[in-house]
Amino acid sequence: MEYFKNHYLMTSIRPVHNELSLFESELRAALEVEDVSIKPLFMPLLKDRGKRLRPIFFFLVQGLFSKPDKRSVDVAVLIELLHTATLIHDDVIDCSTERRGGTTLNALWGDRISVLMGDFLLARVLQIGIHSRWPRVLETITPVVLSMVTAELRHEKEPPAEAMSEAFYFRVIKDKTAGLFSAAAVLAGIVKDASHDRIEILSRLGELYGIAFQIRDDILDVTGSPDRMGKPSGQDVLNGRWTLPLLMAWQNASQSERKELFKKMDSKGPDDIAWIRTFIIRHQGATHALRKCEDIVSQAIGLLNGFDPSIYKEALMSLLNHVTEREV
Repeated sequence: MEYFKNHYLMTSIRPVHNELSLFESELRAALEVEDVSIKPLFMPLLKDRGKRLRPIFFFLVQGLFSKPDKRSVDVAVLIELLHTATLIHDDVIDCSTERRGGTTLNALWGDRISVLMGDFLLARVLQIGIHSRWPRVLETITPVVLSMVTAELRHEKEPPAEAMSEAFYFRVIKDKTAGLFSAAAVLAGIVKDASHDRIEILSRLGELYGIAFQIRDDILDVTGSPDRMGKPSGQDVLNGRWTLPLLMAWQNASQSERKELFKKMDSKGPDDIAWIRTFIIRHQGATHALRKCEDIVSQAIGLLNGFDPSIYKEALMSLLNHVTEREV
């Protein structure tokens, strides 16, 4: 797969290269529409190349038991479509104009069409789930969707004082980001007819990976290069989000600096965002958040150590170890 050449995911995709090729074909088919009047709207999605982390994770976790089942490609497509639908809706909510180095759908077509396209993908998710050979697919995915939407609503309505806590932060990312990784791992176990105990471990493994991935994402919003990430930095601050780097910097700041931070968070101009990024770095917010990320990765690796050696386990180890190092 040419997209992954020289990419940090290259090592992890090798064992599931064939499955991912099938996945790409089925994903394109799922995004095809017969109506010529709306066909052009989907062209950006057909050209878009995300990391495919969730399908990769899904296939690799299957490999902990035996070779991934090629018949489960539809489940991988369902997982990716659900992820893409949430990104489309998030971009509308956050008024984002760039993602993955390209223009967001809402910047291209406007909010109304973007919301409807996200809804279209959710309908495709239901369609695929209904026809899947594994009846527990929708049973597994439905509570995840509910948790993701609830987390977003909670973030919008939670009083500012409540949102300024690590407990609230972890609750939101557990429901928003980690939930889908957890579901991908659970679905992999279902495909392989894993025991209840094993599926519980897989659920936690996916959750830990998702939490660590999101923390690293939040660190990169402070320290990352917009060119490499394919989106502007400082978006979390712009959207009023109290991420872990900001929370940890806050804990180390003086009262006068905290007052100044509140003013900057209210203003949110370019100079204010630059000041907040400097504030986070000065008070080692990103450094402390990275340590937390490393600790969570260690927990996930501890769970993975309970599985037999295989090329898939090695690839998952690589995936986990790269979480704290990735720059995109």
